[in-house]
Amino acid sequence: MTKNKEKRKIKGKGQKKSKNQNVIYKDLLPFKDSICEATLFNTKAKDKVGRQELFKSQRQTYGFDERETWDLDHTSVLWIYAHLKRYLDWACVELYDEEVCHMYNVKVVSKDQSDNYLYDWIDIETKSGINYRKLRLQTYHEELSEGKIIELICEYLEQYIQADFIDNRLELALAQHAIKLYAEILPSLWW
Repeated sequence: MTKNKEKRKIKGKGQKKSKNQNVIYKDLLPFKDSICEATLFNTKAKDKVGRQELFKSQRQTYGFDERETWDLDHTSVLWIYAHLKRYLDWACVELYDEEVCHMYNVKVVSKDQSDNYLYDWIDIETKSGINYRKLRLQTYHEELSEGKIIELICEYLEQYIQADFIDNRLELALAQHAIKLYAEILPSLWW
């Protein structure tokens, strides 16, 4: 067994083995009682006859089924979150050492002394005369390693995953910021 495979095996120790790839997502979700979890992963749902067979066929054909497209924003966030968490566990490259890995100058969302994210509201006036308020995150620039950025992305995405969908403008802004950070480090996400 090669050194890389040994590391991967050791780091992934305790991981559940299953034919259903979604076990990866379920294990990594920071919550266990979500509507989205029930929608995406409930394979024993008392649904219309043949529905589960349809889902199975779609998964074999496309690698996913239509349930994942019902709430694609949330599904995408879950996918990125779960895969980045596994990347941190499995990558056999140095993600934190400032002398070895690539450093990025990124915007980090500011927090107050109580660990709450800081934001303000800006008034937007459109040409058509419609006025609205937009949430703007307060940020600062910091030089961070790839590993620290991945941790930040996961932290921001967790806020969105756990959000109450009635009024989640802050969490949505955090998720959008996380996606921008993800795009920034995307070329480095390999090992």
